[in-house]
Amino acid sequence: AAPGAGHRTCLRAVRREEKPVFFAAEALESAQNAVGGGGRYDGLAEALGGPPTPGIGFGAGIERILLACDAEGVFPVPAALVDVFVVDTTGGAAARDVTAELRAAGIRVEIIPGISAAQGAAARLGVPLTQRRDVRRLQYVTGHDVHGRLPEDIDWASLADPAATTVVYMAKKTIGELAMRAIAHGLSPDMPAVAVAAATRPEETIVAGTVSDIAAKLGALAPSGPVLVFIGRVFQGVAAASAYSCAVESA
Repeated sequence: AAPGAGHRTCLRAVRREEKPVFFAAEALESAQNAVGGGGRYDGLAEALGGPPTPGIGFGAGIERILLACDAEGVFPVPAALVDVFVVDTTGGAAARDVTAELRAAGIRVEIIPGISAAQGAAARLGVPLTQRRDVRRLQYVTGHDVHGRLPEDIDWASLADPAATTVVYMAKKTIGELAMRAIAHGLSPDMPAVAVAAATRPEETIVAGTVSDIAAKLGALAPSGPVLVFIGRVFQGVAAASAYSCAVESA
């Protein structure tokens, strides 16, 4: 069916199509039951400035092919048991919620854990978070609570432990206050600190310094994306440099 007798594009196509090669139709419950068709376009290349060249053109509708296959019973009926694999790349609640919904519907689900942003960022930096020479504990801390403020129940003694490697998630807005209170509880102001924004992404940005100046350096650079901050002696080699930004090339 053409879009209209006066449609110039359609008329040009009709004029070029000569001696139809095939026209496939299916007994679908539709006035337009064509699945596909094609024809000879012997004069088309010449009309476009090329040498006289025999040609053929054809087209097919994917949706109509699928409908025809379904009508003919080409696809087998899905088995009652469907295995679903949920790949968790965030460590957040999304994968857990999806898994719970699927299991409630009677679908067998297996969660495939991905690496965390901290693991990916540390790998990019080439820093072992549990380096045995300097580290006795690895701890993860949230930079803000559900209200967007620094949590009041942070274990400051643990945060001030010089033998610990600390990873602070969601620290963009609260790292200044967190650093100040950690120093007040005994953490050395010269303890290396590295902030990573948009970890493992092409726009990844790294800011290196110490606990006492990481907030100012991060604020001056104002990187986009989520930010996590590493604190610990294992980052001495990275934090020895001034603040810098690196765009990580895609593999």
